[in-house]
Amino acid sequence: MIIKKLILNNFRQYYGQQSISFAYGETDNVTVIHGENGSGKTALINAFLWVLYGKPLNLPNSHEVINRRFVRESSLTGVAEITTSVKLYFEDGSHQFEIERFLNHKFDGTAYLPSKKTEVLLKRINESGEGEIIKSVSDTIDKIIPQKLSSFFFFDGERIDNLGKQRAKNEIKESIKLMMGLDLFVAAKKHLQSAKKNFQEELAKKNGGEYQELIINRNELNDEKEKLINRLSDARSNIVALQEEIKVVDEKLQADAEIGAIQIEYDSKKKELERLQKALVSIENELAKLLSSNGHLVMSLSLIQQIENKSENDDRLESYLDKEFLEKLEKEEFCICGRPISEHEKEHIAHLRTSSAYSQYNGIQVLNKKMNGIKEKRKNIFEQVRVYSNQRNQQLKDIVTVQQEIAELNVNKGSKNNPELIDLQKKFTQLEHSIQEQRAMIMYYEKQREELNMKVDLFEKQIAKKERENLKELNLQNSLNTSMKFEKVISRLLEFQEEDVRKRLAFQIKEVFSKFLRKNYNVTMTSDYELIVTDNSHEEVGMSQGEGQLTSLAFIGAIVDMQRKKAEKPNSDFQIKGANMKAVYPLVMDSPFGALDADHRKRVAEGIHQLSDQVIVIVSTSQWDGEVENQLSKHAGKEYTLHYIEDNALEFTQIVEGRI
Repeated sequence: MIIKKLILNNFRQYYGQQSISFAYGETDNVTVIHGENGSGKTALINAFLWVLYGKPLNLPNSHEVINRRFVRESSLTGVAEITTSVKLYFEDGSHQFEIERFLNHKFDGTAYLPSKKTEVLLKRINESGEGEIIKSVSDTIDKIIPQKLSSFFFFDGERIDNLGKQRAKNEIKESIKLMMGLDLFVAAKKHLQSAKKNFQEELAKKNGGEYQELIINRNELNDEKEKLINRLSDARSNIVALQEEIKVVDEKLQADAEIGAIQIEYDSKKKELERLQKALVSIENELAKLLSSNGHLVMSLSLIQQIENKSENDDRLESYLDKEFLEKLEKEEFCICGRPISEHEKEHIAHLRTSSAYSQYNGIQVLNKKMNGIKEKRKNIFEQVRVYSNQRNQQLKDIVTVQQEIAELNVNKGSKNNPELIDLQKKFTQLEHSIQEQRAMIMYYEKQREELNMKVDLFEKQIAKKERENLKELNLQNSLNTSMKFEKVISRLLEFQEEDVRKRLAFQIKEVFSKFLRKNYNVTMTSDYELIVTDNSHEEVGMSQGEGQLTSLAFIGAIVDMQRKKAEKPNSDFQIKGANMKAVYPLVMDSPFGALDADHRKRVAEGIHQLSDQVIVIVSTSQWDGEVENQLSKHAGKEYTLHYIEDNALEFTQIVEGRI
């Protein structure tokens, strides 16, 4: 998708008709839009989302879409009905489009009331310039630039640091599936599962009895599991909402002159506590894994001593191979399994019979050597257990220390007499407790889901056994078997494609991240799509807001860049029919440099134009002047200013080409 032109008609601050044409291509592909606070920078981002998807405005007084000055003038002249609209011209591949969204307002005698729904018109423009109206607006737009991905391409740069955090991994995972066409695999898999369920239910009706009961029980468990998955999703969404709320409260506490420094230290200690607790879980998991796979060695000392005593004192200990047994094999020329012995095997048996390597004495030596190896391995296991135990104990001590420090900081915060601060602190504490409760619920649901999976697997095995036993309804059975085979194939393809995409994206993120961040940090994406930043010693690091913003920007840039490369080499990857594999996405960013220091602003400005064929940057003077202007102006094909005008307390914004 390439955005060509945006026309605003009495939308929010933008009085009258205002328009912007955008730069794109291999060079000079950056459009710079200058605007100070309150001039309509965020409203511009919202205009894109409103016209494409009809999304509610993420702005103060979000219900007010139409320009106030226009409303006042219309009421004075007695106009009965007025309209606000946004029109967007864009191209996708070889196709040209225009989309326009309207919101009508009718005068009820005192005020203009907006319609309950917006109206939208989408046209595909042919070579002669005529427009073909497309009725399926949402489906068409969603194929070009899916709404679920809109926050990755139209975003507030000062608020994207959450993508680098653990809580965003589900959003990242689902977005990647959608963008790379993997959602088609997921849909196919669900369809086949549904078909399998229908075939099995029909078989159950025909065959009845125990088979039908197994199917019913399995389906009930799957229904229960589906409900559990929804509860898990709700709990995770609740955590995201609570964390956004606690962030707002936290920022207010940090900004306070009385307890700001205490709150900053408190946040730092909480992050340290999370890191320690995560490390403790990792140590305990490694210890459990060690004991699980080698626990028999821990209990083996008594048995080893018995074997060693027997080998030293009992002359009846037999060798590994009895000579008489070998002679019998040679004579009869048949193996104990009844198979004739080959000439090569005869030679080997003769060698064994005459070799001293298989004497009783050597057998004892081999046995003793094995016992010594087991004792050494047992010793090493104890040493590893000791190391893990020491690490665990140290982690527990450090956790207790940090918890005590946090408790002390809480006391210090609570000692202030400012009522507003007391209320904020209470709210902060309540939100923390709510987050802990939701996390506990997630752990409980995960445990329940694990138990349900085990029960379902057991029923699946019993059902498969019954199906093998009963082949009366061959047509149904063949259909069932076919759907099950296809489900397995689709599942394997999904796993393969998802892992391939994740690896390539992880590599791309690493590449972009290294250009943006000056510190010698590494960013990795786990198999669960969590972005982890580590230092040279592979320790996870706590990031500042600016560093979190850079991590998120690297992620978004990597997605856009990877999709662009796929479009440039359409035959280089596995193609999925129905997926927009050749998609090119724009990057539209409001204040991408706000939380960055001078050096990082320079680094981002140097490389950001390379991430997409089209970059649209909305910046204030303080963000633009200096390092950003020096680097980014080289690639600016278009430049505009949002000129804020205040006239009789009814301010509005005018879009002016160039910088003023």
